[in-house]
Amino acid sequence: MHKIEFSEAEKDIYLDDIETIVSMSSNSSSYTNKIILSSLFSALISLPSINYYWGISLVSLSILFFLLVKYLTLNNFQKVVNYNIYLYMILQTGMIFFLTVFLYIKKDSYHIAPVIYIIISYMISLFIVYFKTSNLLRAKYKLEHGKWSKKSEFFATKTSKLLQIFVILIVLGAIIYRINRWWLLNVDITFESVSIAEYILWGGGLILLLVGLTLLPTLLIKPESIVKYKLIEKYAEEFRERYDYSKKEWYGDN
Repeated sequence: MHKIEFSEAEKDIYLDDIETIVSMSSNSSSYTNKIILSSLFSALISLPSINYYWGISLVSLSILFFLLVKYLTLNNFQKVVNYNIYLYMILQTGMIFFLTVFLYIKKDSYHIAPVIYIIISYMISLFIVYFKTSNLLRAKYKLEHGKWSKKSEFFATKTSKLLQIFVILIVLGAIIYRINRWWLLNVDITFESVSIAEYILWGGGLILLLVGLTLLPTLLIKPESIVKYKLIEKYAEEFRERYDYSKKEWYGDN
């Protein structure tokens, strides 16, 4: 994004975009409240892991606290243009640390499994965000991102579609469960009656469920909005002067 000049950026950013941002900046308190509520929600859903990994819960709360404080220190203009990114990061953190509960292994005294899961989850989710935005930049501004461009475009596109299908399957699964709950509760399953193939099938299903839930917050990412807002932030002074706004109108009182 640093390669895009102001002359290129202003071709896709119009007066309506600027007026919308200035208008939203004057009501930035609503964005602040949403971020605070999202932080509290993410903190609450990640708390159950304290029963197994108190250290990991502490890391989760520290990350959420850092993101919240960082957002609160932004001026009104920055709160608006960075809202979607912070919201995604907060909800992604909450989801990742919430799911560590399902990785509890009694003999894993050093908590290696959840630590590896957390690292890999952050890496994959951030790569998806990077791929989505870099693909848009490459398409709109003809920027080259190296030999991984085509692969990243394929990966980002397919991942988004698969996650949308995953959401549909979750909804359908919930409906089917409600309809057949009485029958499922009366099914008698013992360890002796379960075959190895069924163990593998259930294990694979649980892994897919874990991956799907982990990456679910990436559906919140809208590359067009991120690119547009980051360019407006990058050339904030140029756009402010271009459309004749005072610093108070543009940045707010703080």
